[in-house]
Amino acid sequence: MSGDQGQTDAECPFQYALTKLAGPRDAADLRRLVALPALPLSPPGAPLTRAELAHLLNLLLFADLLQRVPQARLYAEDEACRGRLLFLDHGAVRSVVEVEQGALPPGRAAFARLLEPLGFRQVAVYPLQRIRMTGYAYCHADYPEQLAQFFVSELHAAQFSEDFRAAATAVLGSSIDPLDGESLALLEQLARDAALPLAEALALLPALARCFRRHHDPPWLADYERLRAESAEMAWIATEGSAYNHVTDRVDDVQALSERQRALGRPIKDSVEISRDGSVRQTAFRAGSVTRLFRGDDGPQLLQVPGSFIEFISRDRLPTDGVLDLRFDAANAQGIFRMTAG
Repeated sequence: MSGDQGQTDAECPFQYALTKLAGPRDAADLRRLVALPALPLSPPGAPLTRAELAHLLNLLLFADLLQRVPQARLYAEDEACRGRLLFLDHGAVRSVVEVEQGALPPGRAAFARLLEPLGFRQVAVYPLQRIRMTGYAYCHADYPEQLAQFFVSELHAAQFSEDFRAAATAVLGSSIDPLDGESLALLEQLARDAALPLAEALALLPALARCFRRHHDPPWLADYERLRAESAEMAWIATEGSAYNHVTDRVDDVQALSERQRALGRPIKDSVEISRDGSVRQTAFRAGSVTRLFRGDDGPQLLQVPGSFIEFISRDRLPTDGVLDLRFDAANAQGIFRMTAG
């Protein structure tokens, strides 16, 4: 392998990479707050598998969410005090199709090009007609129950008004592509080998984490208001872009958790979303407010808008084969989406 000059021969590549990428303080935080999935870790000197890289990416994105969402930090610390580690079930991101968006690939294509080399496969499609979106579930091929899924949603701009589409084009037209030629070449190597040497992994993962940010310029306030008038989801994309919309903790009893968080005065959803067959139950904190810059006719303006949040989910095992029910539910998802309605 290429090696890394800071690594000793006795160090686990996964743990070394986590410290190197997140920094010693955040890495220690993540080890204290988040459960390590039951997957084999590469021995010293070996490449990092695509499963290890997938979990490292999830940890980096969760660390970013902890910084952006104070309520998520409070919840994680609560659970740590109770002696429990969070188990990452899935992360959700939003995208747009049917509108020009600069150099950024449209919709889920912007994410599939990195998720697939990491070992994720699109396993289900969920129509979200009420909000004129479609959700796509990406589950890891090697460790489906252990590694957090990605729920990638696409907003269908063609189903909105002409003024809406014009505003969306104005907002997204400045988008840049966060992946350069070197990153794309490393993704090709990962897709071929299902693993990367440590040095290459350390070069690729920061680029992948950058894919989960906003890639366009601050929106004009008038365009934002046009978008918000027709779609709270598109208004959120206008300010937050491709950032993690939410991350989800898999818990044994989401109803009990909901009651406990409500008693603590946390901004928990009023009710628990339950799938048709009852095997998947979800709730969430309401998104907190974040300050974002807008361009206006009278100059730059700072406004409070909805940010990201943390969700909670309980999954039962299927009675037919005992496999964990990793499915999503379209009605549940649309209920959770309302957490960023503002």
